[in-house]
Amino acid sequence: MKSRLLKDILVYVLIPILLFSATIINNIEIAFQVSCAIGIIYSVFTRIKENRLNYTGLAIFFIIITYFISSNNPDADNRYFYNTCIFLFLALIIPGLRVFNKEVSIIIIMDILKSLNKNCLAIIRLLKKKSMLVEINRVCSMIETNLILVSLLRTINILIYSGGSNSYLNFITNCIGIIFSLIIVYRIIKIIYESKKLNIDRNNKGPNNEDNTKGKVINFNSFK
Repeated sequence: MKSRLLKDILVYVLIPILLFSATIINNIEIAFQVSCAIGIIYSVFTRIKENRLNYTGLAIFFIIITYFISSNNPDADNRYFYNTCIFLFLALIIPGLRVFNKEVSIIIIMDILKSLNKNCLAIIRLLKKKSMLVEINRVCSMIETNLILVSLLRTINILIYSGGSNSYLNFITNCIGIIFSLIIVYRIIKIIYESKKLNIDRNNKGPNNEDNTKGKVINFNSFK
């Protein structure tokens, strides 16, 4: 069901953004407490009721909270520095998880497919396809490249322009981040679309979508 994915986006992305927005709640502590309460309750509910836990959603949730807390600093230079630290931390997560034989792209895609109510068999069949593994690895490489490149450019911007948000280098950094993000989203959508084709193929029982066992009679006398 798409409603699961929409609820995940609502709880893990939209609600914290709205709560931390100055037009909704002026007290950042209240926004933090309410956001965490909603996120934890919803995560426990999905774990018990739906037997799933959206790790990607939780990661985005805590990144958003960390971003808004760091952005609460009145000093613009400090805000830019803290946000750069977030990018550096994220850039180190991917190779760090790889040490434990975990790929970020596979985790993201599995979370999305589970949110779309895909069964475990469909997910396993998807991950076993060589073309899909190549596509998934490509997504992971793009995410890693994006984070490392953005972190590097932001670090150079801090060293040269003292983290000025209006600098030409910062503009280039933002453009690179947006372009990479759009390409990554497109490739993830492409993989999800491929999973739908697998479900269709699984439902086909024969060349003409007919059950090949239909009409067959087992002669039990041959077993005597």
